[in-house]
Amino acid sequence: MLFLIVAGEKPRIETMTGRIIGLEGIEEAVVKIGQDLRVVEGLIVRLVCPVRGFPTPEVTWFLNDRPVKTSGRFLVDTRSNSLIVDGIQLQDAGQVLCTASNSAGTARASTFISIIGDYKS
Repeated sequence: MLFLIVAGEKPRIETMTGRIIGLEGIEEAVVKIGQDLRVVEGLIVRLVCPVRGFPTPEVTWFLNDRPVKTSGRFLVDTRSNSLIVDGIQLQDAGQVLCTASNSAGTARASTFISIIGDYKS
């Protein structure tokens, strides 16, 4: 009898540090998890959470400790592990957390978003 043992690989999230500033004149601010974002209200914000692990980790998003699902202005893109906010608003400011989980464990990384003005003014 032959047994095949496959070990799992705990999820790892590739992060980046630094600060991104999304100002007027751009339509979309793209941020890798770990980078803090100062953005003008009304812009599209794409947060990317690059994840590795085996089996493929499931990514979950949180905004200020509340789970974020696809609805209204929020789109959770499971193919690219991205969270897209269409027209970011003042109430979207705060900590955004990405968690990646599989049978081998869990990894977490976060970004802080602050709103610095209104795109339309």
